[in-house]
Amino acid sequence: MKNHFAGLTEKSYQAQELSTPPSLGDLLSWGQSELKVLGEPEAQTSAQWLLAEAAGIKRSQFYLESDREISREQANIFKGFIAKRKKRMPLAYVVGKAYFWNETLEVGPECLIPRPETEILVEKFIECSGFRTNQSLSLMDLCAGSGAIGIALAQHFIKAQVTFLDVSYEALQILKRNLKRCHLLGRTQIICSDLFKALGHLKWHAIICNPPYLAQADWQDVEPEIWQEPRQALNGGQDGLDFYRQVICSAKDSLAAGGWLALEMGKGQSDILRRWLQRGGYESIQCFKDYAGIDRVILAQVGV
Repeated sequence: MKNHFAGLTEKSYQAQELSTPPSLGDLLSWGQSELKVLGEPEAQTSAQWLLAEAAGIKRSQFYLESDREISREQANIFKGFIAKRKKRMPLAYVVGKAYFWNETLEVGPECLIPRPETEILVEKFIECSGFRTNQSLSLMDLCAGSGAIGIALAQHFIKAQVTFLDVSYEALQILKRNLKRCHLLGRTQIICSDLFKALGHLKWHAIICNPPYLAQADWQDVEPEIWQEPRQALNGGQDGLDFYRQVICSAKDSLAAGGWLALEMGKGQSDILRRWLQRGGYESIQCFKDYAGIDRVILAQVGV
């Protein structure tokens, strides 16, 4: 097998026109070498995902068909992906999509990338709320971003009307395209607002949210990729609690009797949020841990 990428630098690869289409194995080895700045495990994972996306194949084919040639066009797409990832652009932004709750969603620098931990928020809300799958509900995805939470809930609660609210007009444009792709425009509404300011006296059966909760000190330790995500979707103020101070008080006026408030939260925030919810008159307060054993989700109910 001829290695078309052996010994090529990024600069020389840009200038050289390949005489024959490269193989999957060659491209994967080259991509991992280019991404070694990320560390070995991440370089391997990123190169595999990006090559699979560029070539339109499954990752298992790298090992079953390493000699398989792909087109120059696909190889150049892969090269472009690698260049972006090498600059620490998040993987989801490089390919323009992320996976959440069995859905493929468009994402971009205008919105936060959905995390696996946020699926716990969806899962625990479904488990604890007591709502039936075919029940007529009004739900709100607050700080909606790409719409990951609300779309997952709209797919589960098949008669629910879901409101998506975010302060970012740019994020809502991505959200609208995701709703269209998931065929959900007919029972959803989109509101551009700073929290509840534009809502008036409307009521929902539940408000579910992954808010900005990074404290000022947290920014010292985040990965370079985090800096490329929208800061307003992550920055929770000096102590990371700015959002909760507002929403725990204000949400009660937007919840129907017996309605639920379901929130994702940051490390070390569960105790104070539980106290605030108790003082605010919420009931049935429950906390749930993420895959690392950190309190990540808190649910509370207003009185009937």
